[in-house]
Amino acid sequence: MIKPLPPALWTLAREQSGALLGSQIADHLGERRLLSLVREGGLNRLWYNTFVVPELSSPTVAPLFEAHGFRNAEQHRIGAGTRLAAAALSLRRPVVACLDTAAELHGFDVARDPDTHILAVQDWPSHRHGLVHHRPELLRPLQRVAGQAVTDLTETALRIAARQPHPAKSLAVLDAAVRHTGATSADLLLLAARMSIRGVRLMRRLVPLTDPGAASPGESWLRWVCLDAGFPTPTTQIPVRTPVGEFWVDLGWPEQKVGCEYDGVEFHTGAALTRDRQRYNALAGAGWLMLGVTGHMVWNERPRLVEDIARFLDLRRSASA
Repeated sequence: MIKPLPPALWTLAREQSGALLGSQIADHLGERRLLSLVREGGLNRLWYNTFVVPELSSPTVAPLFEAHGFRNAEQHRIGAGTRLAAAALSLRRPVVACLDTAAELHGFDVARDPDTHILAVQDWPSHRHGLVHHRPELLRPLQRVAGQAVTDLTETALRIAARQPHPAKSLAVLDAAVRHTGATSADLLLLAARMSIRGVRLMRRLVPLTDPGAASPGESWLRWVCLDAGFPTPTTQIPVRTPVGEFWVDLGWPEQKVGCEYDGVEFHTGAALTRDRQRYNALAGAGWLMLGVTGHMVWNERPRLVEDIARFLDLRRSASA
């Protein structure tokens, strides 16, 4: 059982959005008790001399992609609002969120970087155990989201997408931005034309391919595989009427009745597994050829995946000839 914080320390943490400095804690607790609280989960260490009381921290505002995992789940469970309050407390000045931290506040954090990213503060290391400073030449004014100063939505999306190690992951960032926020592909393209950052040429090619129908990063990855292979542009979120009800196909080609479904990391058993099989059976009964796809197939077996999709499309072309 976690022993409670002293009342005065609890009150101080509540006034500081759940954040505490090590020096503040030292006024009430010894080093041994501090280490015990961190070990027991009563305090989370963010970075040097900076802690958070989990019970008082704001939750993450990007819950849509929690199932995909984070390099540091402890930090991500602490919302950007609390982490930024902790950054301002440790730096003793206001901070501005950028990159993935800004994306979390804007509502499209899919890159899953657990670090807290802020605009550079003078005389501070560029990277210190989870608090990362950046010095971009911003093209658009700052915005305020949930009471926090953040970089512009469209500029944030493009900068994050350009930093991704693979075009499929860049497309996932752009898709999420247009699906979950007020960003538009037209505005993204307009700003991309003005930017000179590394990777922006790829962004100019990817932005016209964005689709708000992509409901997860995996669906964006799968769509990129289809586009890169030269298949006709697939339709997303296709409604299909069957004798037992209406179902939705992640992406596919309605005229050929060929569909692809991205299966995430969660393992379906029991009732969930039964619903999945009933759904696939209903789609098959309605004449659809369905291909289930996993992340391993996208990243490690792409040639075979492309062959399977091509085979399904060829079967339907042959049938209609």
